[in-house]
Formats: sequence, structure tokens, C-alpha cells
Amino acid sequence: VKGQTAADLSPMHYLVPEQSNRFLSLGLRHKEGQGSGFVTLLTSDYSDFLETEENDTLEGETKVTLPIVLNGICEQPGDEDYFRFDGVKGERWMIRAATRDLGSPADLYMEILRADGNRLASVDDVGKDEGFMDFTVPEDGAYALRVEDLHGNGSPSHAYRVEIKPFHDWFSLSVDAETFTVPHGGTISVKVTSQRRGYGGPIELSVAGAGEGIQLAGQTIAKDKNETQLLVTFPTRIVPGSLEMVRIVGRAKIEEQDFMASAETLTALRTAIPVAPYLPAALGGSLAVGFGPEFPAFFGVSLADPSAFYPTGKESSQFKVLVNRIQEKFTAAIEVGIHDLPEGFAAKVEPVEEGKAEYLVTLTGPADAAEANHKFRITGKGTYENQTKEVTLGDVSLEIVKPLVVRITAQGNIPPGGQQKLLVKVYRFEEEKHPVTVRWKEGPSWLLTPVEVTIPADQDQIEVVLASVGETAAGTEGNLVALATSQVGGQPLNVESPAVVLRVEAPPAE
Repeated sequence: VKGQTAADLSPMHYLVPEQSNRFLSLGLRHKEGQGSGFVTLLTSDYSDFLETEENDTLEGETKVTLPIVLNGICEQPGDEDYFRFDGVKGERWMIRAATRDLGSPADLYMEILRADGNRLASVDDVGKDEGFMDFTVPEDGAYALRVEDLHGNGSPSHAYRVEIKPFHDWFSLSVDAETFTVPHGGTISVKVTSQRRGYGGPIELSVAGAGEGIQLAGQTIAKDKNETQLLVTFPTRIVPGSLEMVRIVGRAKIEEQDFMASAETLTALRTAIPVAPYLPAALGGSLAVGFGPEFPAFFGVSLADPSAFYPTGKESSQFKVLVNRIQEKFTAAIEVGIHDLPEGFAAKVEPVEEGKAEYLVTLTGPADAAEANHKFRITGKGTYENQTKEVTLGDVSLEIVKPLVVRITAQGNIPPGGQQKLLVKVYRFEEEKHPVTVRWKEGPSWLLTPVEVTIPADQDQIEVVLASVGETAAGTEGNLVALATSQVGGQPLNVESPAVVLRVEAPPAE
């Protein structure tokens, strides 16, 4: 152990677990100290080699055998270290440095030299990332790797680690954020970016760390593309208030071998914490996902009319589904579904533009269907801020009716000796429209109303004024039934409305 404060530390013996390529934190205590500190140890599949001070020149280079992990220190300003290795033509090596991500102040410069000292390749300033080289041996022979601090600095703390391994880093992945808050059973959207190194095929993404039940969309980075917007929907079994650490993993089959890479998060962390650009590498690789309450409803659905009507003798009809946009910023179209229709019937929903509130549904069915009342369901599915909601309108009436329908609706109670409005609405299913005459088949004796009204051919509703006899007591009720008459298919047709209960009631005191 070396460093400015490590003079009285004793060597530590530690048995490394079999699992490699992981970070281990080791606690260390000074002989006279009351507390302890820690160092980070990074394990590898390959042999570790510690450089000696005799390798400060090309002539004194240290001979190593690849693959290997080189460990050294730029002990003083201007310190250079040389490592010699034999290469075979066509061998491809990935040479990757680690300094700042492991807590060292060094910023490593690396170059590959021929035996005569001529430079073949180099890497220096790569911004906030550690340097790496993708090196293919041009011909059989001896080569040297030279390393030094990019800025010529040096001290016992300027440690470095260089891993030289056979090339199989066909791509790496990164994400645009490292922390997310998601509603209960909700969805997060993660931009996943790939850096390709000679592989242009598809990359399949998965999410590890939150158990089963996760659903994905956009989980493929397509051939010759470098990014995708990954949608991750979490199961409702994860309770609000939980925190899950998850990893995004990319997989591909390359040259008959399976390759896997986890998305790094250090780039996103540096953006979130700009004052600390050199973050410990152990922090990279996991996304922190916090789970909140259920996402609030942002829309609802309803029928424009009390029922969906289907006239006998016809093979189609239409009705409208209305969208109530609870959240005004939600303007996207929704997916409307019609379910549980009676046998022989089908529905088609006309597509609409963004922001529209009406969906036209066309029903098709048998022309000889008998008059009846069936129940069906309407569902609406919409997405807002990456959260998908589905709402259900159940027990909707599909009324198979004569080709003329009349409905009456009182606008409220009738005051004693006062007036109230009644809406009379008719539904015609013929292209040729005719006037409709409305009379009263049944009504209470205390009700005053016109004997009949006519709805013109170019209208489908009219308002009628109702009044109660002056001495009618509050709380009195009675049924009103309308009888509508019109021409349908060249023949007169009479239809009745369902009974509506009228009530005499004094208005509430102000």
C-alpha cells in the first residue's frame, strides 16, 4: 500500500472471491489510529503485474506476456514506464486505463511503440473518460507500451491500472440518467446509447435487478443504429416507497459467440454532479429507481348518447365515444376498444387526430336482428408522460330498436305552480329525414304541457316547457311517456319513449 498517508500501514492479505471484474472495498487502520479508511480493489480474470522502477526507459522496459493487468505509479513528475510484449500479426487487443475512476489523480497518456521506438498508436485526452486503445498487431515482432501522466505530474498517489485483454468489446452502452422516480406499476423512459466497435447488428436489451414481471418496449437497438428509447414498465408487486437498483444489459451474438455489456451510468452521474467530474467507477452501472404512488387519472370515456342504437332492418349504425381529457396537457389520441358485443356484431373505431375528443364507432351486424337490449364494454388506453392508463366503461347498452327512437329528459324537478324544461330527442337512421310529431301517451293529471310538438326534418331535438297545477303538493310524482310518429321507408312509424319520472319539488332556499 502506497500513498502520502500510508507510511505506517502493514500489508494486508485478502482472499479474493472467484467472481472477477468487480470492485472490493478493503478497510485499513493506522497503527495508532482510532478510525479506519478504505481502498478500492478491482479484480480481473487476468494476471496482475506490478511495475518496477527499472522500466523508466525503452532500453529498461519490462517484459510481460499478454493478456495482463499492469499496475504502476507515476512516482515523480515526468516519470515514464515501458512494458515490452511480443505480438503476432492480426492479434487484436483492447488496452484500457483506469486512474481517476479508481481515485487516482493521474490522467494517463499511452502509446504503442515498435522495437525501434517509432510510435504506432496513442491515446491521450479523452475528456472525462479513461483512455483506451483498440490495437491490432500489424506484424510479428516485439512492441512496447509506454505510459506517463498526460500533464507530466507525479507522486506516490499517481497510481494507474492498465488492462490488456483480447478484443471482444464490440460495443459499450450508456444511459442518459442514473436516477428515476416511477409511479406504482408505472413506466420509465431511458435513452440507451451504444458505442459500436466493428459490430453493426442488433443489440437486445434487458433489465436485471428488479425481479420478474418487468415489461419492455423499444428493447432493440436496431442494426446500424446507435440508440433507442427503452420503456421499462414495472410490476405492481413493487410497493410504493421502495428503491430498486437495476442494470440495463445489452446482448448480441457476434462471430458465433455471445457478447454482453452493461450500460454505464458514470456519464449521466457527471452531468448530474458537474462539480465532481471524476467519480468512483464503483458507482457506475446501476440505475436507482424509486417507486411512488399510482399515477393520477388523466382521461375518461363516455357515450355521447344514453345507449348505442342499432336499427332493425339495417346492417350498420354508428355511435360516438367521448374522451374527457382530465389533464389539459394530455392531447394524444387514445386507443378505443369495443368488447363483449353480441354474436354476429363487430365494431370499427375511426382513427382521429391528436387532441380530438370524439371517436366515431361503426357497428355492423345482421339486418334481421330482433329488438333487444345487450350489454357491452368500452375501453380506452392512453399514454401521458410515459405512463399508460386504461379505463373501462362497463354495462353499456346496445339497443336493437325500430328505425326511429325517441327519448325524453327532464332538466330537473318542477316547482309547485312553476315550470321546467323537458328535452325531447329523436334518432333517425334513414338518409331521408322527415318531421317527427311527438304526443304524450301517458302523463300525470297535474302536468300542463303542449298537446303535441313537431321536430323539423333538419333537427333532432326540441325543448318543451312543462308546468304543474298550482295546488299540486311538493313530493308528488308521475310518469311521462312520449309517442313519436314519422315516415320511415315510405311508411308511418310510431315509437314510444321509456317512462320518465316527473317530480314536483320546491326549489332549495337561497
